[in-house]
Amino acid sequence: MKIIDLNTFEFIRASGPDVIQFLQGQITCDVYALTESKSLSGAICNLKGRVVTDFQIALHQNDCVLRTTGGTAEATLATLSKYPCVFKSRIED
Repeated sequence: MKIIDLNTFEFIRASGPDVIQFLQGQITCDVYALTESKSLSGAICNLKGRVVTDFQIALHQNDCVLRTTGGTAEATLATLSKYPCVFKSRIED
């Protein structure tokens, strides 16, 4: 059995009826390919194309959960929080 120390990670939950459409336009992976049994690796880039943060994203019920390395959730939230008002979605740590 493998044991993973989750204290080294931070988690962000994105939820709402338009969360898939919202994230599809903001991150580098194809969110439409996400399933309950398949997670994806992705990143968020700034306007110049530089990576702000990278993550693993998983679908849990109707929410998307992003697992980031410790210390990067704040930058991820700051970047994503600029846009969810356009979509019916919310983002929280």
